[in-house]
Amino acid sequence: MLFDTDKRVYRIGINGQDLTKLTEFDSWAGSWSPDGEMIAVSSERGIYTMQQNGQSQLRLTNTAASFPTWSPNGQYMAYLTGTNPQLWVMSAKGRDQRRLTETTCWDYVWVSEGDWLACLTGQSADLTIRTIHRGAPQQQDIATANERHLSWR
Repeated sequence: MLFDTDKRVYRIGINGQDLTKLTEFDSWAGSWSPDGEMIAVSSERGIYTMQQNGQSQLRLTNTAASFPTWSPNGQYMAYLTGTNPQLWVMSAKGRDQRRLTETTCWDYVWVSEGDWLACLTGQSADLTIRTIHRGAPQQQDIATANERHLSWR
């Protein structure tokens, strides 16, 4: 399990054993790669990846970013950045960084196939669920919502 406290990311076993501090810099919102071998974290300095023991840290972006998540196949990573958060996507190695939204994205999820994301956009009482293809400007509004949370199976 990953969690953050005092602006550091930790890993701990579900039984409370093996507590390991993974970061020594301000960071939060750790995310496991699909194969469980790598971890991505958010920071004011950008998105970092590392091995599950915190070693081999690599900065992928150069601006403050939040909530990195890996695509189901582990080849891509999405994240939010900006005061009015925008959804971005890049290769899992940090290449080909591309903004996908022009409006605020409150929450997002990868869909099972790995090439599509769903983004929750709009204002408090007027939210829209939008599907977005990671590699092309294909977007479609599919539903309205009134809560800022998405989940996909």
